[in-house]
Amino acid sequence: ADSRVLELFQEMQDGGVRISEGLCVGLLARCANAKFLRFAEEIVKLCRSRDGMTISVYSALMKVFAYCGMYDKACDLYENILEDGLEPDSMMYGCLMKFSVECGRTQLAAQLSYKAPKLDIQNYMS
Repeated sequence: ADSRVLELFQEMQDGGVRISEGLCVGLLARCANAKFLRFAEEIVKLCRSRDGMTISVYSALMKVFAYCGMYDKACDLYENILEDGLEPDSMMYGCLMKFSVECGRTQLAAQLSYKAPKLDIQNYMS
């Protein structure tokens, strides 16, 4: 079934079906619930090749990594976000702080708390 999903996604692209950012974010959310990392990677590859990544797409990808228990990979996205000239929203900062603590990246957690000092940290650390 997994390979069929990948085939259908490729057929959609080859057939000229308009795959919007909203659809990509929705598909990534489904990937998170199903822990379908391979499909998530294909969706992100498409987004990068077209208009580039947005905070919405990064946020959905971060959710995929988190659901898969890959907190380190979720934290790695922070550098990509900054390199793309984007700024995380407060919710993403909170998630990044939680994930950085989960995977023992205390330096990143400190950096994030400095960048987002107005967050109510208690909400994200429980």
